[in-house]
Order: sequence, then C-alpha cells, then structure tokens
Amino acid sequence: MTDIATQYQRWVVAQAKAWRTPIMEAPAGRRDTFVEPYFRRAKPDQVVVIVKGREPARILTAIGTNDRWHLQYARRWIVQYNFYLIIVTNYDESDLREAAAGAGACGYVLKKNLLELPSLLERLTS
Repeated sequence: MTDIATQYQRWVVAQAKAWRTPIMEAPAGRRDTFVEPYFRRAKPDQVVVIVKGREPARILTAIGTNDRWHLQYARRWIVQYNFYLIIVTNYDESDLREAAAGAGACGYVLKKNLLELPSLLERLTS
C-alpha cells in the first residue's frame, strides 16, 4: 500500500510540474477564499491549484515474519490531495453537462455566470 501511495504522490508532483500548477498546503479556515484568486487568473483547460492536506487515518499493520506475527492498530497522519474538477465553458447543452458529470466534474459553470463560482467553491470546500 505504501508503494501505491508513493507512486501516486510522485505522479501528482510530476503532473503539477508539467501543468505549471502549484501544490499548496491546505490553509486553516475556508478553502474557497483561498483558491478564488487562482480561479480568477485561470485560462481555459487549466488546472489552477492543487490543495494538499494532512488528515488522520487509522491503519492496521501486520508485524512479524512468517508464522510469528501480530496485528497492530495505529493512527497516522497521511497526505491527501483534493481535486475539484469544475468545467467553465460557453456551451450550455445538457449532453455536455451530463458528460462532465460522468467524467467526475463537481460543477459546470457558464462563463457568462462566473459569479456562481464562489458559491460553488464554498459548497465544495466546506
């Protein structure tokens, strides 16, 4: 499991570098006000910011060798990356909205309605 987590973390860091996207520590308080300036500077088809947080996790680990082992329960802090896919577009078509939702988008905002973005971010990050 540790190998998978390490591989994922390396992928996120490499992609962020390729996308020229900052990875930021999660701030105390509201994340919507924190990420809003990044969205205001966003260009089309851009990942604007990746928010990284630490969250508590319960871990059950097998310790020992072959026939002499036991399970140990522990609490650890793990790194968690939060991605919010929001489609900002000029196209107000139901099939595109459905496709975006099917692809995992958290929101679909028309460019002419960008004032909706702060309330959407607040719902997603609170």
